Amino acid sequence: MANFLTGAVRTSEPTSTRFPVSIRKHYESLHAFPSGYLVIGDALCSFNPVYGQGMSVAAAEAELLRDVLRTDPHDLATEYFHGVARIIDTAWTVAIGRDLQFPEAGAKPSAQAAEFGAYLRRAYRASAVDATLGTAFLKVLNLVAEPQTLLDPALVKRVMTVPAADDLSTTGGSGHVAGH
Repeated sequence: MANFLTGAVRTSEPTSTRFPVSIRKHYESLHAFPSGYLVIGDALCSFNPVYGQGMSVAAAEAELLRDVLRTDPHDLATEYFHGVARIIDTAWTVAIGRDLQFPEAGAKPSAQAAEFGAYLRRAYRASAVDATLGTAFLKVLNLVAEPQTLLDPALVKRVMTVPAADDLSTTGGSGHVAGH
């Protein structure tokens, strides 16, 4: 990448992008869908591009479509849309939970979502000093594991034993107070 960027020539001035809102459509809730048509990618769900999940979700949707087509399903749309809903759920939980922290979102998370969000923030900070947590957290962020996997009792214990964020700022990020 460094070699490429060294020789690259800018073709235009940088521009900013505005992404007004994440959108999810629930085609799995339809009772009927026109035969011969399907929806994929951003037409199903579009994410804030900051999280980098849109392409990953679209690729997983394409893999699911391939797998469903191989089974020669009686009702392609129903099988596909129900499978897609499960794929989207994981990324949506992570992305929307993060977005709802901002007042500009115009909505507040439920009490359960707020509690889970607080736990995820603590898990994120703890993952900086605990390799096991770091691996588990990256698997969730990279859509390899579902967010609920971070609630495994062994991981919860690790999250809760790492000092809180303000403690980490006084430890140089090591998780251990200097001199102790």
